[in-house]
Formats: sequence, C-alpha cells, structure tokens
Amino acid sequence: MKTILSLLLLASSLALSHATCDVYCAYSAVLNKTIGPSGSVDRASYFFDEGLFAPSVYNAEDGRCGLQASFSGDSLVITGTVYAPNDPSTGFFINIQTTKATSGEWFLELDPSVYVQNGGYIDQSTWTHYSLVSGSLVGFGQYQVNLQLTESMHPLQVGVGANGKNANFGLSAWFDFSYNGSTRMSDINVDLTCQTPSTPAPTTVPTAAPTPVPTAEPTPAPTPAPTAEPTPAPTPAPTTEPTPAPTPAPTAVVTPAPTTSDGSTSGATSGATSGSTSGSESNSGSSGEYTCPPNAFVVRQAIADQYGANSYFAFIFNTSNDVQYRFDFVNDNGRFQVNSDNTATLTGTLAPLGTNPQDGVFDFDFTASINFQPGSVPAEPHQELHSDAYVPNGPVDTATWTYYQLTSATFTLTNGYGLSIIPYMDMEFQVGDGANGKNVNYGASAWFQFFFTDGNSNLIASGIMDINVDLVCEAAGASSTTGATSTTGSSVSGGVVESPTSPATTATSSASAASVSLLLALIVAIVLSL
Repeated sequence: MKTILSLLLLASSLALSHATCDVYCAYSAVLNKTIGPSGSVDRASYFFDEGLFAPSVYNAEDGRCGLQASFSGDSLVITGTVYAPNDPSTGFFINIQTTKATSGEWFLELDPSVYVQNGGYIDQSTWTHYSLVSGSLVGFGQYQVNLQLTESMHPLQVGVGANGKNANFGLSAWFDFSYNGSTRMSDINVDLTCQTPSTPAPTTVPTAAPTPVPTAEPTPAPTPAPTAEPTPAPTPAPTTEPTPAPTPAPTAVVTPAPTTSDGSTSGATSGATSGSTSGSESNSGSSGEYTCPPNAFVVRQAIADQYGANSYFAFIFNTSNDVQYRFDFVNDNGRFQVNSDNTATLTGTLAPLGTNPQDGVFDFDFTASINFQPGSVPAEPHQELHSDAYVPNGPVDTATWTYYQLTSATFTLTNGYGLSIIPYMDMEFQVGDGANGKNVNYGASAWFQFFFTDGNSNLIASGIMDINVDLVCEAAGASSTTGATSTTGSSVSGGVVESPTSPATTATSSASAASVSLLLALIVAIVLSL
C-alpha cells in the first residue's frame, strides 16, 4: 500500500512538471521490461521497417541534449538530431511543430495494470494531446532524404507514462511519410528532462490588517521645580577687527582628457593584446560586462589571433559531405542589436568569398535576420581558443559571457532558393570577450543545423552553419577596408579594420590638452600677482 501511494504521489508531481518548465531535453525512453510492451526497442525515433532507417538520440547518461521539446502557450516544438546506431555521421535533423489539441484518443502501450482504471498509478487523463502543424526529417550522411511528416493513428501525447516505454514523464508520437511511392510510419518515444524552468507568475499575498495596540492611560507629567534666575554674564571687551588676508590669484581648472566609449581616457584596447588586425576595441570593464549604448554592434568576421585557429569568414556552411562554403558581410552591414527586454537580433547581407569551391552550389548572396531570446548558461561553454587563453592563465573569463537562444530566422536568397536553420545540439549563441572562438576580442559564435532547398523544396544540402564574429560597438564609429566581391558586385567587409582614432593618438591628444591648460594657469597666476 505504501509503495502504491508513493508512486501515486510521484505521478501527481510529474504530471504537473511541464507547467513549470519551458524547454526539455528529450532522451531515448529506456524500456521498462516489467511494465513496457514486449518486443519493444529503446530508440527515440523508430521506423517500423528497420531495413529502411533506425536512428536514435543520446541517452541521459551521455550528458548531451541532442533533441529538445519546447513548450510555449499552446504550442510544442521538437527540434534536434537523431543518429543511426553506431554511426554518428548518419541521421536526421528533426523539426516538428505542434499545437494543443482539444480531443484525442489515448494510446496505452504499457501493461494495463499500471493505469488508474485498473487500480494502477498512471492517470492518462492528466496527459496533454498535441496535433501536428508541420514536420520534417532531413537526413544527412547515409540518409540523404527529406521526409515530410503527416499525423498518423493518434495525436502526440505528453505526460507521465505517455512515452509508452516506462512510467517517466515523456511523450510519444506517430507520423506517416512517403518514401519511394509508399507510405511508411515513424514512431517517437522519449523521456523529458527539464532544461529551462519557466518563470512563475508572482503571487500576491494579502496583507493582514494590523492588530491595534491598546493605548495606555497617559501618566500625568510631574510639576517642574521652579528655575533659579540666572546671573547675567559680564559684557566682553570689544575685539579689534582683523586685517583681511590678500585674495589669492585664481587657479585655472585643467580640462580632463576626453573619455572614450568604453569609459577609459586613453583608448586602451582589451586586457590582452589580440594580435589580430580587426582593431575592435574591447567593451569590457573590470567586471567583464560591456558598455555600448545603445547596445548596437557592427558584426565582422573574427580574424584569428595568437590564441585562435585560422578563420576568414563570418558564416561558414559545412555540408554533410565535408565541403565548406564561406560567407562575409557586404559593405560592413552586419548588425547585432540587444533590445531592452534582452532579446537580440542579428541582421545583414552576406556574399560568398572567392575561396569557395566553384561548383555553383552556394553561388548566391543572402540577407539574414536571426532572432534570439535570453538563453541559459550551459554546463560547459563552447571553448575553441587555445587553453592558455582562458583564466587563470589567460584573459578570457567564460563566466562573463551572455547566452541567447534561437527563436526564429529568416533568410532571403538572391537565387530564390530556401535556407532554414534550427539549434544544433545544446549550443546557444554565446557573446563575450573571446566567445567568438577565434580571438580574445568582444564577439560571438554559434552552431546551427542548416537546410538548403531548391525552388521546389527539394533538399540540396544540409549540415552545420558556424558563426564566428567580432562585435564592435557601433557608437565607436569604426570603419573597415573591403575585401572580396559579392555575386552582385558589392564589396564584402573583411581584411584589415582600422579604428577612426588609434589609442596612441588619443593618449597624445589628451596629454597635449592637459599641458596647454597648465601653461595657461601659470600665465594667469603671474599676471594677477603683478
């Protein structure tokens, strides 16, 4: 009896968990052989015809979040990657959009004894149904297919025991897809572990009325004793008025040297010399936080310094067959804007660099608008620089970095084709000194899964899109020289970047102004003393 009661309490607490969590890591639902269906497998994405595909996701003990389930209002979005067994180079990029359903039939796969109607501890009435809005499985490696999903059999279900494999909090879903002229089925079964807790709405606690304190009867004041008449003090002798001291000559006020955008008076760059020629000044203070009103940055390719590896691009597309296509911003138009609500947007027009393979695949310009919301601090930040770049041996402190989570992205290609991205693994857009992975400048980096399709939505290429950029405060007004030429003839920012005023010039100008002010002060003092 105590065991059943404990399980009921556990189920009740887990059933409420998705109300207090926004983003979950989805792991393979490990089969409970006591209550799970016989002959079942532990894969998270299982295709009934194993001779066709048989992918899986990371288990919880792998420490990675390869597949995510994000709840927002009535929507549930599942994105990430599943892999073929024993072959991490082959798998599918998953993107499934769903909305909450008002009705649906529960699919009960566990042993009947575990459900409440049979005296068990799993109550399927606490589950939530979601209907498919859109879904795709884009293959990579040996799976070079683009599968469009439709709902099959039952709607997606979320809750304790809803994964159909065990009694954990999870989800399961069934989808149809067309392959070689026939309809096939995909089955997804995962455990859900909270990654990003939601912020609960504040609860107003009524203030109790104060208990009145009884008023004590006032004690009558004692009658004061008569005061003796004071003896008048003798009249003091008159004091001679002192002769006033001469008025000192006025001292001229020395005007302080002008302050740069980062609050210093010398225009000094970041704490360690980067060795790159980007010329971007650090926005970091001693606390590691940047100051760049109004949080608007110019986005430029991150050129490697002594701490980083070679890089000559802002965006790079690494296809699944290991071909790389590099892009950079046209006419220095990349911008990164952090808004007052801590959301952020990365925008700009990019063009391919001349070093790309001349195969015509990525021969286009494109505009990008990528939107972010505040993210969560990862267990391990993505560190690409040499180990001696990080504290305590180097200048980069990852504890000062800021993280952003992808919310949406829009790309417009000059050739009319399509480009889309989803998060890759658990890496977020990281921002800070050394966060670009190429130098110790203030910058940013991230990895995303990309899908490049033709005008008929046929998949041309897929893989990883890598961003490595410097972020230069726009208020500083830095200019840059130009490098490669875009497909439309526009120049592409890159190469050497120069600040409008070098640190040495700023320091010399400040010292000169101070010397002139002191000389004027001395002249005024001499004239007044004559």
